[in-house]
Amino acid sequence: MDSNTKLIVYSRVSSPASILVQLSALLKPYLIRPARHYHNFESWYRKVNIELLQGYRSILVLCYRDLIVGYSILKKSVSENKICTFDIFKDFQKNHFGRFLLRSSLKEFKPHDKILITMPEKIVDCFYPLLDKHSFSFLKKHNGLYVKNSSECFFYATNK
Repeated sequence: MDSNTKLIVYSRVSSPASILVQLSALLKPYLIRPARHYHNFESWYRKVNIELLQGYRSILVLCYRDLIVGYSILKKSVSENKICTFDIFKDFQKNHFGRFLLRSSLKEFKPHDKILITMPEKIVDCFYPLLDKHSFSFLKKHNGLYVKNSSECFFYATNK
């Protein structure tokens, strides 16, 4: 990535609570696309905000020339290490932003952690090359987990 690219990591460790609250409000309009894939999205996002303030979540925001081009929401807890939401906006796809953001997201976890990422089955084909490049393996498919008549696919990688 070049000097026009900036990665900003927001977490309870690196950011005061007031910044986290502002970030949450700023980021919400960008979550429209993933919100379409999940019912109860509003309640999930409220939970993300609470866990962000408690230190169990981090948000990575990727900017290029002062535009937000993508983001990643991470869950880091004793029970689960997960990339919960990951998105590169359409105009910026296929420019290595996804690869950079995924690699940066993985660096936020401890070495040897098992890291999960889940996504609706209908978008797996779009993400598979990126997942494969970062050694993610298919774990399982769960029908009706978030949306009735839809399957959620689970992938995992062991952090290096």
